Amino acid sequence: IYKKINNDNFSLLGAGRMDRGQNYESLTDKISALQKDLDEAEVTKDACVQYMEEITALNDFSRKVTESLSVEQVVNAALGELKHIIAPDLAFIFQKEGEELRLLATHSTSAFYDGSFFVNHRAGVCLCGLAANGEAVFSMNIFEDVRCTLTQCKNAGLHSFAVIPLRYDKKIIGGLGLASFEEVDFQEQKEFLEAIANQLAIALKNAFLFETVDAVSKEQQKMLQEIEEAKAALQDRENLLQSIFRSAPVGIGLVENRVFRWINDRIIEMTGYTSEELLEQSARLLYLTEDDFQVAGKDKYEQIKKYGTGSVETRWKRKDGGIIDVFISSTPLDLHDFSQGVVFTALDITERKKNEEQLRLAKDEWEKSFNAINDIVTIQDKNMRITRVNDAACRFFEAEPDALIGRHCYEVFRGETTPCIECPELHTLETLKYNAKVMRHDKLNKTFHVESAPILDEHGQIEYLVHAAKDITAQIKMEEELFQARKMEAIGTLAGGIAHDFNNILAAILGYAELAKIKIHDRQEVLDDLNAVIKSGRRARELVKQILTFSRKTEQIVEPLSPYLIVKESMKLLRASMPKSIDIKEDIDTESGKILADPTKLQQVIVNLCTNALHAMENEQGELRVQLAQRDLADDDLPVDSNVVPGKYVELSVSDTGHGIDEETIPRIFEPYFTTKDVGKGSGMGLALVHSIVRDFGGFIKVESEPGKGSDFRVCFPLYQEKQSTGPHVEKQLAILPAGTERIMVIDDESIIVNMQKAILENQGYQVTAMTNSKEALEKFMAEPAAFDLIITDQTMPQLPGSELAKRMLQIRPDLPIILSTGYSSIISEETAKNIGVKAFVLKPMDRRKLVTLVRDLLDMSDDRR
Repeated sequence: IYKKINNDNFSLLGAGRMDRGQNYESLTDKISALQKDLDEAEVTKDACVQYMEEITALNDFSRKVTESLSVEQVVNAALGELKHIIAPDLAFIFQKEGEELRLLATHSTSAFYDGSFFVNHRAGVCLCGLAANGEAVFSMNIFEDVRCTLTQCKNAGLHSFAVIPLRYDKKIIGGLGLASFEEVDFQEQKEFLEAIANQLAIALKNAFLFETVDAVSKEQQKMLQEIEEAKAALQDRENLLQSIFRSAPVGIGLVENRVFRWINDRIIEMTGYTSEELLEQSARLLYLTEDDFQVAGKDKYEQIKKYGTGSVETRWKRKDGGIIDVFISSTPLDLHDFSQGVVFTALDITERKKNEEQLRLAKDEWEKSFNAINDIVTIQDKNMRITRVNDAACRFFEAEPDALIGRHCYEVFRGETTPCIECPELHTLETLKYNAKVMRHDKLNKTFHVESAPILDEHGQIEYLVHAAKDITAQIKMEEELFQARKMEAIGTLAGGIAHDFNNILAAILGYAELAKIKIHDRQEVLDDLNAVIKSGRRARELVKQILTFSRKTEQIVEPLSPYLIVKESMKLLRASMPKSIDIKEDIDTESGKILADPTKLQQVIVNLCTNALHAMENEQGELRVQLAQRDLADDDLPVDSNVVPGKYVELSVSDTGHGIDEETIPRIFEPYFTTKDVGKGSGMGLALVHSIVRDFGGFIKVESEPGKGSDFRVCFPLYQEKQSTGPHVEKQLAILPAGTERIMVIDDESIIVNMQKAILENQGYQVTAMTNSKEALEKFMAEPAAFDLIITDQTMPQLPGSELAKRMLQIRPDLPIILSTGYSSIISEETAKNIGVKAFVLKPMDRRKLVTLVRDLLDMSDDRR
């Protein structure tokens, strides 16, 4: 038995793993005593088996904990073996780090105990602390053990406890703890547990050392890798620099004592020489003449002495005899010792020199072209100050260029100190795009078509403005005459529809007159008939006034307006004049936006286009479609021969199902006096006038037509972008607008207008009732006439127009202040409105200040009269 135990001890533990004499001295003594007992007396077989089991368990434990060099795997293996060998309720292993204890691993039969309350203390404190100082601790009952100084350990519920120090090389590296809920005498197994602890200490120390060595090794490998990567990066950088020097697009070289010591490939390409032909040769080899060489060298070295670097332009002679212009820049390797050499760069500027010459010639040609323009052309800076003028400008103003350059254009044209209102240059400065405008200058008694276009720098910002002014005074006069003539021609178109209504009125007049003859004996009936005659006469007067208003010559008033209002009013007039056989269809977008136009001329455009469509439909049968919408047009949507720019436009489309226009005729349809109509159906000025009006408003016309399939005329006007201002001046203006608390009714069949006016007035404190149906508005008013202090109504509404509504309201309350508004009306005027009893007649659109001021004035006036 003794021999077997010793053999197993040597074979399993190994001389390198532990000190046999030290670890198993006590066990060997026991085995020797057992051998003696066996020799001398009978010993029970169970005792031998117990010792054999301990030796086997020790061997198995040693093998398990030494299979790995990982601290985690070592402690887990140790706890796993202890669970089978001793089966404690709690087993744990801790490490001593200085004076602190750190739990490494634990095994417990209860989820509530992990040993941390025993371990997390300093050395010397409580039972684990004693073991950390080198004392093996065994306690049968920790409740009564005075060495257990911590209440939480006593209250853990464990009964028996043992802690064995883990020693390595006479140093305590940790401890092994065992505990049981039952009374267990762990001290009976002291020798066995110490042997287990010794094996565990050796395995842990090896694992600690391995992890330390492994970490150091990894750090060294990382450092070596970083060194290798740094070497590779340095080599790559050196290779990159070499590549840059070799393949640089400019020539680079090193000259020492005016001899080439090093050159790159670009020098070879520029000169046609090989590197062998240039290296160690004098730099004068490349210069065209000795003078060029000396002058270039002198200039460079004088600059180097003064600035540290020098640059010159000179000429080189290629190997094939060709001459190139080069720009050379040199920097010395040592500013204090030029003999160390200079590094130079050489740039072939031959093409640049040629381009400069071509640019000079182009400039001369541009000067000639600039002065050949017959219109006034000036170039101005961002402040609208003239920097150049052409000969035409000098002739027009009868001044030399020096007398105009440096002055502002508005000073030259108008003698003013501020820019013209709606000057196209202001729009160009804001939009960076071409703009044009027809402008009248009273000082010169001239009208000009003014154009402005930007010249942008490399950053896309305005550097200069090109301003062109064409004197169109005579042309405007001719257009006004043509416009008046065309208006008179359009009356003929309207006369047919007006005649229909006029005949109805005359029929009523004649009928009521006959009744008056029959009923003359009844004075009251005669009075009623005469009243009917008067009423019909008034209607006739309104129709006549409409004709007179339409044919009266007026000045053009360009203002922001909503074109849909004009289109709707015009279509109402046209429906009365068009034959019933024409099917009129409308597609009007009320939110299409605003344009800058004259309402009278805009209506002229609509009427002329619709009249033209009517004449194109044979036997006065077909479909006339009118559409209005906002469009976002790109370059491809614009005419190639116009000056309009991409952006947002309001498009008016008038299409018919008439005979159409052939491809050869379309280019001529806007020419004055050109017509394909029969005699008596037109003068040929309608489309020419339309084209002129649209152009004046900055728009254009596109025509799509095919014989037999009708025509589509698309008129596009630039969308007017209303400027918003939030500056202090504006805020001050808004703040002082008059307010009130009176009751106001707003009536308009356009809900967007009603809502806008309602919001404006309520914001000023008024009580507003908004209505979109004129008949319902009248019924509401009649139900409670005293409930309103002022009425605002639109003129053109279905069922009941604004003027009629005003009449009926005034019959009930003659003192009621009423504001009658319209987008454009050729039926009712300010005079007519006031004859009805309306206190104010205004054209849409009304801005906020105008609306609330007018409301307040009328209310105050009404209060004064009371």
